[in-house]
Amino acid sequence: MKFLRIFLVIFLLQTLCLLHAYAQSLEQNFTKANELYDRKEYEGAIVEYRKVVDLLKKGGNPSGAQKIQKTVGDLYYELSKFDQAVSEYNAALALNKTIDPELKAKLLIKLGNAHYKQGHFALASKTFEELLQPGAKTTPEQRIDIICDLADTYRKNEIYSKAIKYYQEALKSSPIQSDQQRQSFILTATGLSLAKLGAFDEAILNLQKALELTAKLNNPQNTAEIYSNIGIVYWDRGDYPKALENIKKAQDIEQKNNLQKNLSADYDNEGLIYKSAGNLNKALEPLDQSIKLAQSIQYEQGGAIATANRAIVKKLQGNYSEAMKDFEIALEIYNKIKLQQGIGVCYQEIGNLYEIDKQDYKKAYEYYQKAFVIYNQLGLVSYQANVLNDLGSVLKKGINRQRTTRDLIFEDNAPVFIDMQPDEAKKKSIENYDKALALATKIGKKEDIWTAHQGLGYSLMQDGKQEEAVLMEFRRISDRGGVLGAMETMYQRGKIQEESMHYEHLKHSGELPIIGVNTFLNPQAAEPGSPELIRSSEAEKRQQILNLEAFQARNADRAPAVLDRLKEVARTNGNLFDALLDAAKVCSLGQISQALYEVGGQYRRNM
Repeated sequence: MKFLRIFLVIFLLQTLCLLHAYAQSLEQNFTKANELYDRKEYEGAIVEYRKVVDLLKKGGNPSGAQKIQKTVGDLYYELSKFDQAVSEYNAALALNKTIDPELKAKLLIKLGNAHYKQGHFALASKTFEELLQPGAKTTPEQRIDIICDLADTYRKNEIYSKAIKYYQEALKSSPIQSDQQRQSFILTATGLSLAKLGAFDEAILNLQKALELTAKLNNPQNTAEIYSNIGIVYWDRGDYPKALENIKKAQDIEQKNNLQKNLSADYDNEGLIYKSAGNLNKALEPLDQSIKLAQSIQYEQGGAIATANRAIVKKLQGNYSEAMKDFEIALEIYNKIKLQQGIGVCYQEIGNLYEIDKQDYKKAYEYYQKAFVIYNQLGLVSYQANVLNDLGSVLKKGINRQRTTRDLIFEDNAPVFIDMQPDEAKKKSIENYDKALALATKIGKKEDIWTAHQGLGYSLMQDGKQEEAVLMEFRRISDRGGVLGAMETMYQRGKIQEESMHYEHLKHSGELPIIGVNTFLNPQAAEPGSPELIRSSEAEKRQQILNLEAFQARNADRAPAVLDRLKEVARTNGNLFDALLDAAKVCSLGQISQALYEVGGQYRRNM
């Protein structure tokens, strides 16, 4: 019994010594970590805070360990090391199942912001949505911030209808209504989201309200950004003169106030507007300015974006080798700054160059797959749909290799096909088009819906399912807004050119035999002579002008009323065919065309 007492005394003394050493070590590490934090030596502070976390875990204090681990995540966030920040926040959340609700809310807010900074928008929106569920312990101010962050996340992920819903909810809150600057930001973001859904008038109205608020605050940077965004909306609308007018206003403010990053971005926007307007040579000058300015101020992200956009212009000009160089430069910068979305875009564009320039479908397929992996990780639904269509397209080339090779008869490079049997290529092509169609339909991205329909229609034709293919073609026209909408996007013209080229290849190769044209030719046939050209004489031309003037004079009383009715029908989307039949009786083609120009603008062929 005596020995047992001695043993217990020794054990208690050892325990007390250990507890004292533990407390001393904990205090030393915590003090050192705080000192390093105060000196902004964050890397050193992280090391010491980690030691504190380990000691708290060993000491059976998960709640305390959780708080310190959040601090480690915050430090990684400050250092822009968002991958490590996410890891620390997730580890902190897993440490203690009976977590304090307020601490959990703070951790989730930081986790959502870190996902956003990574570009993982789907994960960010999921985290923010969790914070809006009943039972989440957030203050009214935090809730408004979460709603705004969630709206931004949906906008970044191109889910604009949800973004608008949350922006509008935020605008109704009293904290936002009393903060003009935040109102301005939210109105701007709402306007840009509306523009993406095609509601351009409403979008511009929101941006103009934001501009009025910013003018009261006398904030040149915000004012310049709103002018720039108004320009972007007009650009999306296809009104390039107004787009350039607003971009120039933004540039003037940026030059006067030395807003170099904004100026670099708006030089880039100017180049892209010229590109969209079809003036590719004019587009290169502002893009070069953007790149030079970004380099001079060491704005690597801006330089990479402008370089990639310059590559797109060069690709459109047919200067594929220079385009490839620019994409590789942009890719190198994106890898350096670890901007995953930029890396994915460059992979996709490089893949496209391998497909259209080198006819190396194997390489193209590899790059498209790399891009898809990144878009999938980031949760970028719109980009996934786009690259899935590219994957479907490049796989389609391997379904009928004979046709693909024949269609490339004028190319220097022999095609390099994917190592895949035609049946497997067809199966995978359909799978990719199906996925693209589902994703594009989910977010309402019409261009990718059209492309997916077109790819699926080709596969049906290959299977001999003509009726299904015809139905698919009708759906493609319907998706473009019917016959008139398809005409505006030159869809029918493109299809006619595509099929015409295919027909010509069949005819010249002899695969499509036509008697008297490429088979059963007369060996004794004489060379066809040049037909005589018949031109109108000056007298005949003058007579036609007199006939026109006489027709117009004869119907001078009736024509104005008929033309007014024609314009009114056009304005109200009525039955133009009926109005045209009446107009043709008393008006010349020139009078009819001029009346329609006044209502809808003059058509210029989109080259």
